[in-house]
Order: sequence, then C-alpha cells, then structure tokens
Amino acid sequence: MRWFREKNGKVKGGERLQLLVKSEEWVNYFAKVAGNGMTNISKCSRIRSKLDRDLNLMYFGETKGSALYKVYKKQAKNRDHMVNTFSFFTAPAECAEAYGASAPGIAMFRRFDKFQPVPYTGEPTTEAVLDFVDKNFHPDLIDFTLAYAEPIFRFAFRTVFLLSETKKGAYQEPFAQAATDLRGKALFVKSGISRGDGPKLKNAIRVEKEDLPALFVQEPSTATSGPLKYKYEGDLNEITTEKIGAFLEDIKAGDIPRWVLSEPLPKKDKKMKAIEVVGKTWNKLVMKDDSKYALIWLYRS
Repeated sequence: MRWFREKNGKVKGGERLQLLVKSEEWVNYFAKVAGNGMTNISKCSRIRSKLDRDLNLMYFGETKGSALYKVYKKQAKNRDHMVNTFSFFTAPAECAEAYGASAPGIAMFRRFDKFQPVPYTGEPTTEAVLDFVDKNFHPDLIDFTLAYAEPIFRFAFRTVFLLSETKKGAYQEPFAQAATDLRGKALFVKSGISRGDGPKLKNAIRVEKEDLPALFVQEPSTATSGPLKYKYEGDLNEITTEKIGAFLEDIKAGDIPRWVLSEPLPKKDKKMKAIEVVGKTWNKLVMKDDSKYALIWLYRS
C-alpha cells in the first residue's frame, strides 16, 4: 500500500490524501495521469528550490552500473507503486554529504518537516527501498484531519488513536515517543473530539467525552468484517513504548477482545425469563451456540 496526494482541479480545495492499493482499478486510474519520470539537478545549490511536492525522493551519484539506481528508476516509472506519490530527482554525488546521504544513495524530503532530508541506508533491493518509503512517508505522529479519514476508515490502515481533550496529559509525551519508536508498525494519531475535525472522528469511533482520555487500536478490515477496534484498559498515565508495543502484539495474537459499543452489563434477575443482551455479551449469548435459535426483541431505550 502507498499513500498519494491527488492534485487536480476536480477535488475541492485542490488536494486530499488517499490510499494507493494494488488493484486494477487504481492502476487504470494512474494510467490516465501523467507519470513523474525523473528530473536531473545539475547543481547542488538548486536542490531545495526544485522540491515541488509534499514527498520527494532524490538519488545521488552515478547512474551507470548502480544496482540502487536500477531499483530507484524502476519505482519512478512503476504505476503500481509510487507514481503520483513522489517527485523523483537525480543529483551529482558531491551533493550527497550535505544531505546526510552517501553516493550512490537516496534521500527523502518531506514538506511536513520542512524538507529535512531522511537518508536511505538499506540494501539496493526493491523490498528494502519500499520498506524505507512505508516507514517515512508520513509524520511519526499525526494530528487528525479529514485528509486522513479515507486512508484510516475506508481502507483501515492499522492505526493507534490517542483521544484526549487536553494536550497537557502525562500520556502525551510518552505517546509521541512511542510513535517514533514504533515507526512502521502502525499510524499514530492524536485528536480531541469536540473541535476541528474531532467530532467526525468521535462519530467514527463512537466515543463520548466521559470515555476520555482513551487509547484505541484499529486493525484493518478482513474478508468477513469491517475494521476491528481494541481499547487499551491500562493506566494511560503510565503508558510507555513497551506497553503500546506489547498491546499491539497481544492484539495480533488474539489475546485482546475487540471493543464494541455497549450498555453496561445487566444485573442478573432470576425473575426475568428473557435474557438481556448488550454489545459486550452479543457474541457469547447469541452467536457462539449453533445448537440453539435466538429470538431477539430489539428496542430503542
């Protein structure tokens, strides 16, 4: 998967983030859009002035006989990967050192951090280069806006949400550190739910102010279900990178029950002939026992 920033006059506001997936539909879409190719920059002093997109990749050094350049060139022209995501450039080897890169080498320049270079240090393979892109094309910590709504909720990229109405909580700094330490494991998003685009996020996750602060993980959709959400039940004031990492691993292992919107568990009443079912008990009481039929009376309270 790759994200790209679509820029054409048909989109109100001029730009919006979307998610590129490997499918015939998207490939056909890109086929209608002019490809990037590569722009050669002959003078080091001109590099920053040529960075024209939110995301830019720069190759430094000789191109002939370079295994890394072959990988780089392939991605610049590959509509199934990064076309319309990045601008691709080449520059002389002597420019590399100033940007923390080697020659031959690659560096990424991102508008969201004022085009500070992120040098590539991996092997000259397609898999390694794409892994570098996946881990670095977005901020470590995202302040939620609607620009990220489609990638998160339509395509359900694995996301860790910190929802809080205050920026002064003791959990804010550890969460930001975890976003850096766990780069590439998930998207890390922070937001309130009452200002800006927060109310839309509130409706999507279905939380209320009294539930905050809260940490949720949203896992990608499967063939049989939509995005699955999991709530961290530990003390957020004691959150650490290790605890968030362990929470993600426990979810992956199936050790954490999915979070569902639910009324409180009802008190047992022996006089009641019918069993009251709430969100938290739906699967256990209704779905798991195939030997029995369940007659459900649904009502609005």
